[in-house]
Amino acid sequence: MDALLNIASRATPRQLGGDTPSQIEIRAMMNCAVNAPDHGRVRPWRFLVIKEEGLAALGEVFAAASGNADSAAGNAARARALRSPLLIVAIYSPHAEARISEFEQLLSVGAAVENCILAAGALGYGAMWKTGKLALASEVQAALGLTKREKISGFIHIGTASGPEPGERLKHDAFVANWPE
Repeated sequence: MDALLNIASRATPRQLGGDTPSQIEIRAMMNCAVNAPDHGRVRPWRFLVIKEEGLAALGEVFAAASGNADSAAGNAARARALRSPLLIVAIYSPHAEARISEFEQLLSVGAAVENCILAAGALGYGAMWKTGKLALASEVQAALGLTKREKISGFIHIGTASGPEPGERLKHDAFVANWPE
């Protein structure tokens, strides 16, 4: 897909399913992610790739973190891990000793996530970037091996887009101005 069309037409799909991307496709997405803008080459990120039985295991972690794994809330939390055939956890791993501010490092992680999402689109997949309470849950962070300084920046769900088309495309006119006028 043409790069500008891929970026301009990017939208969060309503549902994801289909086959799991191949190892070659996952590698391509991750290569794009880790080549995001990164002032000072701090590399303030790491990623966990979760698929197949790993999704079910993560669902159990989500259910336990919900407070009651056997409740409706536990079942809903469990289902969040199963939204797609591939889940990539983006982890913000700041380097305190770096001369680059932690704010800039966080922005770099966001750029890495966006690169991953755009790469998924270029490969013909849809992608959702989700966070929510589970990203902040200490049980989830511990199960995924995060250190005290690390945070989950997002759960990137990747699969074949299905369901109704996303809403209207935004136009830059409402958000961009020339300065000075």
